[in-house]
Parts: sequence; C-alpha cells; structure tokens
Amino acid sequence: MRHWLKNHFVGDPDWCSAARSSFPSATSADEASIAPIVPPTHTLKMMEVFARCWAIRISLSSRSVVSLSELKSVLIVVSPTLSVGRACWRGVNRFIRERQPHWVLSSHPAWRFADRHQPMALGIRVDGAILWQFEPLPDMSWWGPETRVVAVINRELEGTTPTVVADDQAKGREAAQHLLEKGITRFLYLGRPGKLSYLRQQGFAAAIREAGFAAPEVIDFDERESTGSFTRFLQSLVSERPPTLGVLTYNDSLGAFLLDCCRTAGIAVPKSIAVVGIDDDELICESCSPPLSSVRAPSERLGYGAASLLARMLSGELIPPTHVEILLGDCFVVARGSSTPSETSDPVVQNAMATIRARFQDNISVNDLYRRQNISRRAFEYRFRRAMGCGPYEMILRMRVEHAKALLLNTPGKLHMIAYQCGFNSETRFSENFRRLTGVTPGQYRARIPAQRRSARRRG
Repeated sequence: MRHWLKNHFVGDPDWCSAARSSFPSATSADEASIAPIVPPTHTLKMMEVFARCWAIRISLSSRSVVSLSELKSVLIVVSPTLSVGRACWRGVNRFIRERQPHWVLSSHPAWRFADRHQPMALGIRVDGAILWQFEPLPDMSWWGPETRVVAVINRELEGTTPTVVADDQAKGREAAQHLLEKGITRFLYLGRPGKLSYLRQQGFAAAIREAGFAAPEVIDFDERESTGSFTRFLQSLVSERPPTLGVLTYNDSLGAFLLDCCRTAGIAVPKSIAVVGIDDDELICESCSPPLSSVRAPSERLGYGAASLLARMLSGELIPPTHVEILLGDCFVVARGSSTPSETSDPVVQNAMATIRARFQDNISVNDLYRRQNISRRAFEYRFRRAMGCGPYEMILRMRVEHAKALLLNTPGKLHMIAYQCGFNSETRFSENFRRLTGVTPGQYRARIPAQRRSARRRG
C-alpha cells in the first residue's frame, strides 16, 4: 500500500499543493517548484487509511482511479429537522449516485451557517454549494471566486443566485380544490410575509375565484401576537358566520399552531374549521390532533434538479444569477382528519387509513398495516372491510389510482413515470388496476381533456 501510495500521490501536483498546506514541514523544496514530497513517517499510516477510502472512488466503467483534479467538493446546507430538507438531501444523493460519482458531498446545518462557522472560513475548499433557505444570501466574501452556488426552495433569493423551486401556486390550487370538494364555501389563508407565502396565497385564491366563490380572507400571522388574541379572532370567525371555514396555512408548523388554538377555543375540527397545511411533514402532521391534512410537493425532485443545475455550472456553463427553474406538477393533498371527517369510529381502521393516506405511494403492504395495530391479520381485515366496504389492499389501490388521475390530467409525465410516482412497481400493473377501477386505460383517461387545455394547465 505504501508503494502504491507513493507512486500515485507523491509528486502529483495536486497532491503536492494539498500536502504543503497540510504538512508545511514535510518538504524543504523551493515553494516555486513542484518537487516530490515524502511525508513524515508518523503520517504515512493516516495516509494509507486515506488511500483505502480513496479506493472506493473507482469508476465502474473505466476501472481507473479518480485523480484529485477530477473530484468536486460540494456542500449542501439544509435543515435536517424538516422533512422537506431531508427530501432535498435525498435528491442530491440520488443525483450523485446516478450521474456524478466524482463528487464529494459534505453537509452543514442551516441554523449554524453563520459567517464564523462557514466551512470556507475554516479553509475548506468548496467547488459548489446547494443552499436551502437563507434570507439574505450568506456573506460571500468567505467563498472563493470559483465557488458556484445554487439555491433551492428559496423564492427570496431569486435574482441573487440560480434557483430551483417548486410550483408554489400549484400547491395553493391543490389545497383549494381539496376544500372545494368537501363542499366548503368560505375560505381563509393564514400566511407569513414573503414571496413564497404570497405565491401560495395567489394560487389558493385563483382556484377559489374560478369555482365561483369570493376570494379568501388573508392574514399574515405575526409571531409576536399572543395566542389568546388569535384564539379570540378564530372564535369570532366561527360564531359570526356558521358555515364551515376552509383554511390553508403557509406551512405545517403554522397549521399545527392553528389546530392548537382551535382545541383551546373548543372549535370543532373539521366541522367548524377545516385546515390544510403545506409540506406534508409527517412528524408534524401526525402529531396534531386531529392529524393535519397537507399538500405534498416533489421535494426530492427539487434536490435532484438543484444538483443537476450545479453540475452544469461546474462543467463551465454560464448560468445567470436570474435563472429560475420551476418544477411543475406532482403536488397533491394528503388528506387527514383536519379536513376530512372520520369515515369510522373504529380506532384501528382510523389509524390504518391515516397510514394509507400518508404512504400509499410507497411499497406499503397489508402486513405493514395490521402489525401496527397489535391484532391478527384476519381480525384486522374483517374490521377494515366492515367499516370501509373493501379490503385494505383494495383501498391502497384506489388511492393510487385517484392520485394517478390527477397526474394524468395535470402533468405531461409518461405512463411508466406516473406508475412509479403512484406506488406501482410496473406500468403493466398500473394499467391493469387503472382499467379495472375506472373502465378505461390511462391513455384513454388522459385523452378526455383536449391537449390545449392540458397545456394551459401546465403553463398555469
């Protein structure tokens, strides 16, 4: 290993440069020349460990060792405490596995990304960075002129650096459609100052106006406002005008706060107020009482798209700071108890339905459902069928097909991609179940709406 190490790294210009900064006393050669470096003996074992780790950076196609100059150091700065940040991270990891095996990814928590904690301030080289949410962009004086930066899910940074975002107006539209289907005619948007909240409110209001109802009331929530005053405001809304009020909140955290206020005020949810959040953070949504309905967005696709954009920048493509990529479609509401009355009083079936709504896109099975209830499979299926009128697996298929309908009409995706997004493991299985439940094939269902109308929806 030592022989291999010396042959491959000692004398390599990149390695020499790195070694001079790491082992300033390792050579007496003139700094102006690039001379072979023989590291001190006590560091050689550490370098052997480094070399063993280096061995995993082998191209599967060429079977050649990756040189130092080919590696790209990429930094991702997200909030791992939120599901959206973790999903973006997964998308970046998937891009690296599939298309950029020579990237070295490091992470840094967003909440610690003050100037003094930036890796660049500590002398660590960063070729590219993917930033999650910052207002404004961090101090760039710590960053080298060669560092390329991409922002993701951050409307506030548009025009400052290339950005990849979801279609936030579509999120508002999906929430409005969900509430309209429940027969709700009064609406409220609970948001926060900022462009991101404004776009979600605009989509929410547009869908409601198109349905023939008055535009929703809009409240920018002030965190300095006391919970008591906000609770009294909710009570006045419910008491003065009896019909159910449909509320969309800026995100799930604000939705959870609203449900807490409703519980304090004795307001029945969803009978008096139906609540929908945005982001579908399962930990937050399932912790609420009742569980919070929420709009799920393609967060993993955002991370993948941001990594793809960064790869183009690192390859030398000039992309202006004003560049914005908007990922269209693939938003839908995960319905839970805050907007959907419980179909049954059986707690076992209620828990199973909540799990199905949250995970029908995953590889979920009946075994996953009944094992959570601590009862036998036979007893579980009997109680589920008695309450819902069908078996649990049939319910999973129905939800997948309903989601496929929305994707077929609102996105240009190919059938095999839609099948994967809905939880089917093949296009054949998807087509068979779709035709059995709807009477038509997926292609025939999509053809019901004229092509020009689908194009208009995608542009909207």
